[in-house]
Amino acid sequence: MVLLTLDTGETAQVLKTFMQSNIYDFTVLLNGSSAALNYGVSGIPMTFFISRTGTIQYVKLGAFSNLSEFQNAINKIT
Repeated sequence: MVLLTLDTGETAQVLKTFMQSNIYDFTVLLNGSSAALNYGVSGIPMTFFISRTGTIQYVKLGAFSNLSEFQNAINKIT
């Protein structure tokens, strides 16, 4: 599984500081506005599970409330 996130508003330095201060280590597309438009992002956060072939398998608007909810979403598509 690959986690890819979009940032649609911060500068590179603000994003870098945020990632380092929270000890996050995953890919963030800086200035991801075009990707957000292409996928029809209507709110933040919005999660898409996309297959290797590019098919959207599952979409969730809003945050996952806990790890169990996230795992249940993954189980629905595997």
